[in-house]
Amino acid sequence: MAASQRSLRLVPSDSFGSLLRRQRRTDRLTQAALGARFGVTQQTIGAWEHGERPQSRFFGELADYLKMDVEELVQLIDRRAAHEAATEESADARAFMMDQLALSFMEAQQSRSLSPQAADAYRELFEYYGRADHTRKPS
Repeated sequence: MAASQRSLRLVPSDSFGSLLRRQRRTDRLTQAALGARFGVTQQTIGAWEHGERPQSRFFGELADYLKMDVEELVQLIDRRAAHEAATEESADARAFMMDQLALSFMEAQQSRSLSPQAADAYRELFEYYGRADHTRKPS
């Protein structure tokens, strides 16, 4: 991903990356200057600020810099990782349901046992599982 595209990604305001960026800016440091402090490149600091997980060997120094316990830092970093994993699992589950619905729909269509009501129900289910947000349940 190009640097300009990566900078457009939204980073949650309560994430490790946003906290690091806020502290760096408060300290009036560039990414390169902060990177020198930790012995990493400017690109590494940028990656951390955009959601990449730092190697655990940096946790102690990062916790000190951010004025927090290492345990708090790890929880902050892992909370985002857990959220991303849950989001990925949710997308996988939706894709699986779409595949199962499509198979069932095709079988019903081929056997010519698809009533207009069943076709409407399939349509609603396809719409439901095709959306990322499931606020409206199918009827």
